[in-house]
Amino acid sequence: MDENTSLPESPEEEPAQTPAGEKIAGEHNVTISIPLVEGAKIDIPLPPAVEKAMVENSMAVSVSAEQDAGIENSLVFAVAAGRDMTTTNGLDIIVAVGHDLKIQQGAAGVLRVGGEAQVEKGTIGLLVAKSGVTLKDSKVLMTTQQAIALGAAFGAVYALLQALLGGRRKSKEG
Repeated sequence: MDENTSLPESPEEEPAQTPAGEKIAGEHNVTISIPLVEGAKIDIPLPPAVEKAMVENSMAVSVSAEQDAGIENSLVFAVAAGRDMTTTNGLDIIVAVGHDLKIQQGAAGVLRVGGEAQVEKGTIGLLVAKSGVTLKDSKVLMTTQQAIALGAAFGAVYALLQALLGGRRKSKEG
């Protein structure tokens, strides 16, 4: 508002006016300009469908993508991708991918892949993949079979300890 503009005598009677050309930003980086028309219905368009969710040079708690996800130079605690995912120079702690996964020079904690997994120059804690796994200069600490064997071993040790300690408690109480 410049100094030459006069103020209305009763401002409450006059509707608020958006200055010409001013834009209002909404969610998802959608920018729209809405003229004020009293009693008019305003339909706000939906944001365009995103083909690929990208995270670059960031730290994030969670990333969720309906289709594809791409992570570059980032640290992400939890990732869920509906289809494919590509990680380059990233650290992903918990990952669930619907189809294929490709990691280049990265690391991940626990991975669940619905299709094929390709890891190049990376380190993985636990990898559970439905299809093939391709490793190139990479290390997987535990595969699906090893995780099942470890779980069975822990279960057997727990059952044995429960039986031994449970028997001692009953003999002390009696």
